[in-house]
Amino acid sequence: MWKELGVNGTQDKLKHYFEHPLDENRKIYAFSDFVHVFKCVRNRFYNNASLRLHHESDSVSWSYFKEVYKNDILYPTNLRLIPRITPQHLQLSSMSKMRVRLCTQVFSMSMAHALRFYLKKGVSETANFVEYWNNLFDNFNRILPWQGLRIVIAHHITPEEFLTPQTAQSLRVTLHSTIDLSMYLLEKCKFFGTIRQATGPNDHPTTPTFLHLYKILSVYSVLKPPKYGNCTVVNSDISKISLADIRDIFHEKTSERWEKLKN
Repeated sequence: MWKELGVNGTQDKLKHYFEHPLDENRKIYAFSDFVHVFKCVRNRFYNNASLRLHHESDSVSWSYFKEVYKNDILYPTNLRLIPRITPQHLQLSSMSKMRVRLCTQVFSMSMAHALRFYLKKGVSETANFVEYWNNLFDNFNRILPWQGLRIVIAHHITPEEFLTPQTAQSLRVTLHSTIDLSMYLLEKCKFFGTIRQATGPNDHPTTPTFLHLYKILSVYSVLKPPKYGNCTVVNSDISKISLADIRDIFHEKTSERWEKLKN
């Protein structure tokens, strides 16, 4: 689908958006399922046993997680640094590779602290790697701009030492789209300010409230009558649009889709 829309996640031909089909001045940003990409990073790390993120950095090793776990289980549960880590986190099956919880608990700040506490020597790069992915995951839930995503200069390492091309491209497109779309909504669209104003005293709406307000505001400008105009309303008692009209639009039996279903 990305290829058909002109989206490209490679470093030399990066394009994370395509033009709006009805407005050439607007962009539609492409996103991957970030949670799925996050799991792909973990799976690549597990399958390769080692990775590199920077051309000047040392390799990070999956075996350090196993060593930390062996040291941690020697203590009672209430004294462990990573009490949530189990063998299922470190010996992945085809089913456990699909579970988000097993991924985020390995790439957590607790694991980074445990690496530095138990092993100390030679694990700084792996601990930094874990901390990096923990912070990256958290950055998608940030409120303040300085806590969010930032673009850094990339350097080259061999493909075998990095993520798979599909995972790297998906992650690259998603990160750039998140940054650009956030800047557009914050600076040009003032979208989040409009949402907060619509909530009244509740200036920190939850996700369901946010989605509900988004749907309301999407049709508000269409249904709201103008304050001034050169037209006279003949009959103000008749609704401009009714639920029956909306139902007829979405259930029109003369549509191409209905004809295909009927045949």
